[in-house]
Amino acid sequence: MAFKQTKASDEVVARQMTGFHQDEKAHRVFVGKADTRYKAYRAILERNMDASQWQSKNHPPYVFQIVETMTSGLLDANPKWRLRALPRVGNRDVERYREGVKANELLLDYQLSCDHFVEKQRPFSLQALITGLTVGKTYWQYAEGVQHSQQMIPHELRNDLGELIAVTETLGHVSETTTLQDDPTFEVVDVRDFIWHEAAVSLERADRVTHRLWFTAAELKRMVQGKRFNKVT
Repeated sequence: MAFKQTKASDEVVARQMTGFHQDEKAHRVFVGKADTRYKAYRAILERNMDASQWQSKNHPPYVFQIVETMTSGLLDANPKWRLRALPRVGNRDVERYREGVKANELLLDYQLSCDHFVEKQRPFSLQALITGLTVGKTYWQYAEGVQHSQQMIPHELRNDLGELIAVTETLGHVSETTTLQDDPTFEVVDVRDFIWHEAAVSLERADRVTHRLWFTAAELKRMVQGKRFNKVT
């Protein structure tokens, strides 16, 4: 369904953009500090830095080594969910709760594997150690796409001895629209694109927060046309 532009929607967009520009001014100070820390992590030496006036031009990446060592200690090579059943007082069917806990653990571990959560731990922790803040966003991701497969038809034939043997015949390729992803996902958010109200003392008490996203021109055209926009990796 295409988005219908109305006066009310224009007012909402204008109000949100006004708040964003107000918060973004204060956020630039944080972004400047974050960029400086990223340069120190990557051992980038600029001409306008005091360190560039040194006689020695060898600049070992000490910050890089320290941060990488700390990051390795924060990662879990095999993250698993550990759930505990909490039956109500007086409920004697404890075994049913335990079976439900085991089933939920298997489901959650499967979803972690589908989302490649192990690979997302490093950028999430690394960002926290470099900038002092890290942000993650969890949501449900659903995507459809065309899946190609071969149509196989099994049937039976008789060999020279008269015995029945099972064979499979390939008729060709079949294309069908199917669900590619229907699971929760975790997204690491660049803190430089996560903007909060300048007077906020915590996330819970913030008047507003903004996650700035970047799209290509083709993606924006699809969104304007009302087509479903999903990205599956």
